[in-house]
Amino acid sequence: MSRRPVEAVILWSVDAPRQPSVRIRPSGLPPANPRSSTASRLLSFMRAYCFRHRQIDQKLENNKCENLPRASRIKLMNDEKSPLDSAMVNMEIDDLEQELNKTYFHGLLPRADIEPLLRENGSFVVRKTQRNGEIILALSVKWDRRIKHFVFNQDESGMYYFESHKDKTIHGLIDWHMKNGEPISTLSGAKLIKGIGRQPWLLNHDEIVLQKKLGEGAFGEVHLALYITPSGKTNVAVKTMREEATRQARLQFMKEARIMRKFSHPNVIRILGVAVYENPLMIVMELCPGGSVLAYVRKMAPVLNETKLRFCCEAAAGLAYLESKNCIHRDIAARNCLLSAKYDVKISDFGMSDERRFIHDDKLRKVPMKWLAPETMQQRVFSSKSDVWAYGVMAKRSLKVYEIYADGTEPYPGLSNLQARAKIVVQNYRMEMPKITPQDVAKLVYKCWEADPNARPSFSEIYEILCKIRKQ
Repeated sequence: MSRRPVEAVILWSVDAPRQPSVRIRPSGLPPANPRSSTASRLLSFMRAYCFRHRQIDQKLENNKCENLPRASRIKLMNDEKSPLDSAMVNMEIDDLEQELNKTYFHGLLPRADIEPLLRENGSFVVRKTQRNGEIILALSVKWDRRIKHFVFNQDESGMYYFESHKDKTIHGLIDWHMKNGEPISTLSGAKLIKGIGRQPWLLNHDEIVLQKKLGEGAFGEVHLALYITPSGKTNVAVKTMREEATRQARLQFMKEARIMRKFSHPNVIRILGVAVYENPLMIVMELCPGGSVLAYVRKMAPVLNETKLRFCCEAAAGLAYLESKNCIHRDIAARNCLLSAKYDVKISDFGMSDERRFIHDDKLRKVPMKWLAPETMQQRVFSSKSDVWAYGVMAKRSLKVYEIYADGTEPYPGLSNLQARAKIVVQNYRMEMPKITPQDVAKLVYKCWEADPNARPSFSEIYEILCKIRKQ
């Protein structure tokens, strides 16, 4: 692996208020030397690490990048918004990452994922975090039943330290504190006893080869990819986070992965792991080559009632499992209900999900009005029972029983969002199920649309009812 330069700038440490800490940012590129091969190595480096930004090659070559002064090369790359943007250039930290290629280095894994790993007194990890738009290195350690976080200080000569003892390398500094039992700081008293190793679900970027783009959203893309392990290659789906995404978006992205790791059910998409050691962040999942249920019922219409009933039953099975885990999905969308190679339904996309029994959301972000239960429209409250309402509704974006039996027809045709809201809340209006819908299924759907959330069935009850209907 090629070596990449690091530049440390000043960041004040919380534990040592007037001491500078290590902040990692682009230090630019090495000055071109016409008597060396630096320029060619520079282009090779950029081609290797900017596989998603091929256009930078031509831009650099057209501008004779190898002959430009260092500052001009940096400006050229900063002017290009997508190639080698600040997030990509932050990968230029081999001098540190090679040294931190230890089991206790956890990349960009956030606090919410780190803290459950630190169970014993003195257990610790080293990680990257973002502060004021810059990437810094931090140490997280459990001490006195609390998780404490420290940044690495660095003096003018490049020596690393926390309070008094200094070392040439971060690894050496950590080793010294472990061997001598010296606390990280006098104030905290925290000592380093055991570094926590990488978890099985933490994947390396070089194990993942992105191929065809399958879709994109507000903060990233979904790709068909190859997951390469010593045992072979596997086709997978990979959700990536755009490098320019905000810190809050990154935390939400990692929250989605954290929720998914807790699930294991044949009708819920399976996560293989996350790649967090560099950008872009990736969530690696099982591939569902059958596409979405919405696309299937539209393309294959008219679909056999037996197939529609199976889709409804399998979706209910997955949602009943989520309900048992106190997970509110909030976006039970047709595009989010995928079909495996054997056309089994898999509930996917947990970007809006939460592990609470009730959620109050004043802004109702990203949720179209026609998909909401009456209590959500009026009180801004989400629960498993609002998911049940949504399950019974057909919508352009939502996998619901109505949608399956209406072959993907849009709900409340001819009505605006406000008109639909008024009819649902004020007039207690409910859509009519298509005539081809079995009577027992239609009756179940209307139960899902009860105005009183407590009168609606649970997903486990829905699943049991649908299983009985299938046996008839």
